[in-house]
Amino acid sequence: MKMKNSTFFRTLMVLCLALAGLITLLAQTPNLSPFRRLPVITSLQAVNEYAPNTTAACSTDSPQNSNYVTGNNPCMVATGDFNGDGKLDLITANYEGNNVSLLTNDGAGSFKAATHFAAGINPRSVAAGDLNGDQALDLVVANYTAGRVSILLGNGKGGFAAPTSVSEMDYPTSVGIGDFNGDKKPDLAVTNSGSYDMAIAFGNGDGTFGRIEHYYPGRVPFALAVADFNKDGNDDIVVTNNVSNTIIMYWNNGYGGFYAGAWYAGVAPTAVTAGDFNGDKAQDIAVSNYDSSSVTVLLNDTVGGFRAERHYEVGAFPIAVGAADMNGDGKQDIVAVNQGSDFVSVLMANQQDGFTRANMPATDNLVSVAAGDFDGDKKTEISMAAYWTNEVMIMSGGCLNTFAALRTETTPSRVTVRSLRSLRLSGGR
Repeated sequence: MKMKNSTFFRTLMVLCLALAGLITLLAQTPNLSPFRRLPVITSLQAVNEYAPNTTAACSTDSPQNSNYVTGNNPCMVATGDFNGDGKLDLITANYEGNNVSLLTNDGAGSFKAATHFAAGINPRSVAAGDLNGDQALDLVVANYTAGRVSILLGNGKGGFAAPTSVSEMDYPTSVGIGDFNGDKKPDLAVTNSGSYDMAIAFGNGDGTFGRIEHYYPGRVPFALAVADFNKDGNDDIVVTNNVSNTIIMYWNNGYGGFYAGAWYAGVAPTAVTAGDFNGDKAQDIAVSNYDSSSVTVLLNDTVGGFRAERHYEVGAFPIAVGAADMNGDGKQDIVAVNQGSDFVSVLMANQQDGFTRANMPATDNLVSVAAGDFDGDKKTEISMAAYWTNEVMIMSGGCLNTFAALRTETTPSRVTVRSLRSLRLSGGR
């Protein structure tokens, strides 16, 4: 009995010290950049198990990296044909620049100097889509500290109108575009980290938005992705909760409502993407987990749900994740951007519903990823936002597209890792 009491009081003391540290941290935290890492408050955390995967060598044929200047502190990069020439361009949301940067494709595998457009205060995220039916891509930008999203209507020639805004947001972190009520008009989905909700703004079809409804997926909804996950023709939404450590699926009923399901992610999920990772023509899910240095994959069960989650080890502090077919085998692969490592992790889908990993040399200041064929060579390249150096990095060629055939260096057995949960504050939250 004495030993049990001693253990209890030691645990109680640890929790009290953690609470005291949390109070001190909250009192001293200034208005921060959205990507600065702070000292962590640790607590007891469940065990994560990494699914077995192999690591391939990628040292003799490294991909090439090219850098292009953007506005100040790009938080996110997205792709689209913004000037109607049939080639993929780049757009970045620049947090400290209060603008977006458009880098148009020159048609020869490079990008022209950036053009900047005002986009509201502290742009945190950007999504592209035709919001007013004129066949030109428009932009939706999450303004983190302003509590709104900005709408920039495109002219189809590489220009954008002055921004208008949709309010009723609270520290929005990500945005998505889809038809959520079956009226054939684009609507918006926005994760609000301040109010712990996801807002759905229903579109009028002319680039303006009316009724807004709120859903509450969990603690600190941080990222979302839009896709038809159950093949019913309706756009669904998947959301990650950065503190609850959960993945919430919202299946669209086609009439403006949703029904939900939940799965566990790793520790502190930051980003989510959809892709067909096993070639079954159904959309799967990949999530980057910042504090457990892993990617969680949910494979679609093709009957309206998902198989059990599996976790794959990547680099330190993965902050962004993307999906693209890197080797032309018809399956989409996973790209994880690691904020704490000097490499990007590529998980190449294999024949066993698993992945082979290779680490591509990069920098540790990357925070977002978007893929596409930028030079017309029928191979996929990767674009990544470099937050601290105000650049976009393009990674192309070499083993980026071929490493799945390289010699396998190691085949680790199943590894059990105990993770520490952390509290990170940003943007004054």
